[in-house]
Amino acid sequence: MLKHVVSLLVLFVLSSCSADDSNDESDTIANIASSVTSGDITFNFAENYETGQFLDGQWWVHNNGGNVEITSITPDSFDDNGRVRNGAEINPLNESTQGFDGLRDLDVINTDMAYDPSKNVDPGNTGGSLIVSPGDSVIKAISKQENTQRPFITQAAILTVLSETPPTNSFRPAYVGTDKTITATLDDLNFDVLGKYARLETTPDISEYVPYIEGVWLDHNTEWTQREIHPESSMPLYGRELGKLTGIIGLQLQLDYTDAEKQDALVAMVQYGIDIYGVLGNGPIDGKEGYYWYNSGGHNQGRKLPLLIAGLVLNHSGMLAAADADNGNNLLFSEDQQTFYVSQTEIDRSVADDDEDQIDYTSEDLGLPEWGIRYWDGTANFLNADWGSRYRTVTGNVYVVTTLAVRMMGATEHWGWPAMFDYTDRYFSIQGDGVSDSLFGNNIDTSAAELWNAYAEQLDSNAN
Repeated sequence: MLKHVVSLLVLFVLSSCSADDSNDESDTIANIASSVTSGDITFNFAENYETGQFLDGQWWVHNNGGNVEITSITPDSFDDNGRVRNGAEINPLNESTQGFDGLRDLDVINTDMAYDPSKNVDPGNTGGSLIVSPGDSVIKAISKQENTQRPFITQAAILTVLSETPPTNSFRPAYVGTDKTITATLDDLNFDVLGKYARLETTPDISEYVPYIEGVWLDHNTEWTQREIHPESSMPLYGRELGKLTGIIGLQLQLDYTDAEKQDALVAMVQYGIDIYGVLGNGPIDGKEGYYWYNSGGHNQGRKLPLLIAGLVLNHSGMLAAADADNGNNLLFSEDQQTFYVSQTEIDRSVADDDEDQIDYTSEDLGLPEWGIRYWDGTANFLNADWGSRYRTVTGNVYVVTTLAVRMMGATEHWGWPAMFDYTDRYFSIQGDGVSDSLFGNNIDTSAAELWNAYAEQLDSNAN
């Protein structure tokens, strides 16, 4: 697992060398190198360039404003009996095809994301050097050895080509799009906007969760097919786990740790928020208006909280505007699209006659904070008053950790969607005893439930 690079000194090594991230004690921010290594992935250059690492440990390189020539990226991309492995992309788009792995071409397993060979820019695939311009990011993947889906890649690395040396302790620009402006540095983080609530004796330490969010998270495809390119070694597969993890870390950031104790977790969350914001500026999925992390069962949870936290600690107006669902009915995220107050419209939609597993809303439900698996789509057969409806617990357990974190941060108005908070109160009142210490599954996180029981009443009083 990659370590964050913090408290770095500028050092230029004026000789040909290779740079890697294996030395956790390194105080080097920049050096002249002919290659850089991230995990098991090495980018090899045609000549020596100035290189360095961002806070998340991923590398940048520049050629004084000129292009950078990459001769190879190991392990090479190659055709393994009909399956192209270990591909690389430049500035990937929000699309349902990818250039990382050709498992689907074997016709032995129906993978979710089709392989597009034109997207694979790896020199091993193209047969020639890769020329990269400033303002581009190269994303390299390592394929899983097994012919199995979800995901079919095990590891990824990001190389960002800049026009000049970035400030010390910079956050990495989003790996999508061509805007590689440095958003912030470590010194820009305002820890004061985070909560300082006392931990309980049973609360796990924040350091236990940090390894789960460090490393490369690839999340530029906002369809349910995204799970196939979530690197297995560094990122949860399914949105339920992704949402529970970001929610728990967001909750931990509201407790009475020191700023130094919070730093690693906050840096990782902010970096993810920067990437999420980059995806929002990179076009909706396949050109569909507003089609970002849309309501689709449990797939698209957990993306809004990192964006909101990043916006708050960086005081970034663009991020805050994107996170505010009340900003022109700005429903860009699954959590908001799935929660609502029952209106006469829902009561008038009769669905039970079409599906014996569904229950209609009645006049007694008017104003009830509620959840629907595909409510935003306005599809009648996805409305169901039955508490046992599909995916209700898949999403509800994530809402608990997420809303508690937002409330402890005093950021409910920044979130801008009261229905989610009111529904989560209702959900916890019914499901609050279903707890588990596991990051997987549909139960509420045990420590979150304990914090909810300890602070919910106080938070309600503070809100009044």
